[in-house]
Amino acid sequence: MHLVFATPVLPAASPDSISGMAGRTIIDGLRRTGVRVTRLGYSRAGASSPGDDAVSLGEIGGIDELSLRPDTLLTAMSRGMPLSSAALRIAPDTELRAALEALGPSDGIVLDGVALAGAYPLLAKKPFLLLPGDVGERPFFGEENAVPAFLRRLLVAREARTLDALERKLAADARYVLPPSGEDGERLGLDADRSGILPPVGAPPEPSGLRLPAFDVGMLGDWTHPRMRAGLEWFLTEIVPLLRPEVSIAVAGKMPRGLARRSRRVLFLGPVMDNDEFLRQCRIVALTARGREGLYPATLRVCELGLPAVATPQALRGMSDLPGSIVRAEEPKAFAAALHDLVVSQRTESLTDADGATFHAERQARADRVIADALARFSG
Repeated sequence: MHLVFATPVLPAASPDSISGMAGRTIIDGLRRTGVRVTRLGYSRAGASSPGDDAVSLGEIGGIDELSLRPDTLLTAMSRGMPLSSAALRIAPDTELRAALEALGPSDGIVLDGVALAGAYPLLAKKPFLLLPGDVGERPFFGEENAVPAFLRRLLVAREARTLDALERKLAADARYVLPPSGEDGERLGLDADRSGILPPVGAPPEPSGLRLPAFDVGMLGDWTHPRMRAGLEWFLTEIVPLLRPEVSIAVAGKMPRGLARRSRRVLFLGPVMDNDEFLRQCRIVALTARGREGLYPATLRVCELGLPAVATPQALRGMSDLPGSIVRAEEPKAFAAALHDLVVSQRTESLTDADGATFHAERQARADRVIADALARFSG
């Protein structure tokens, strides 16, 4: 069997996003079953070759920036499509048809999200599997652009409506739908006979050996995203003042503009070269999600690495069979107390890391079972 994995940008997406992890999970899972998978999509401007298993439709810049160009706005409004789909209408339909024909005979398409199919409806003319995007990763048209805040809010609301409508249409037409969580399945009203939850899986964790942490508490994420920033603001405002002065804190990841530095003890590192290595440099990880929807990639990676963490209930959404190293806490006092307890336990070596490799392997096995079921339904 030969399937085409149609994704907006090659590779599937950031491997540190839920959508990127889901894309890699299904590609790897399909290939383990013997399915030939060819990736199709745009390449990042200036990026290296996408590889022998991929066909590029051409180069593309940042989709958020492209979405707010006047010609993109006009296309989206006139065609009633999401801005993220209008931003992808760079190559003409004839080029997409030629690219598909050049791939040779295929048995169907795997749609990585709905934006590319929204730009090119011909992708949904063949039998297809659908990977709905994680609702928490929808475009927010970040703060780098000059769009006024009130207009950005209107565009974000419109994007949510149009993406919802497109997802529901494609979910109804798909042979099988693989949402990343039960929450997304319920949101789309999916039929249990035509859908299965595909748990995103990260890269296999590397054996780490002895850890020598440089920080007591660490946090990792894209803090420019509104839902992530809310968790960071909550931590800085409500948790840090409750922590003892000797507790060191490091925050890694893309930082938003205008974030006030509230404590000298908090070290803002910005993006780091190796996310896994940074997390291993922290005695305890704080998972501070406050948003009410979507999955959190940092939570998944912490579990796969077997690292101890304190997490809000929102940060654990969509996660089952959590390792024993994860402590749940919601109120600020309870969260700060849990951090103190785990930091002391880790310093005194009475707290050991969990078996992240087993957690990863069990999650991978569960994903493979879902993929096998999807293939059976797709072919049946």
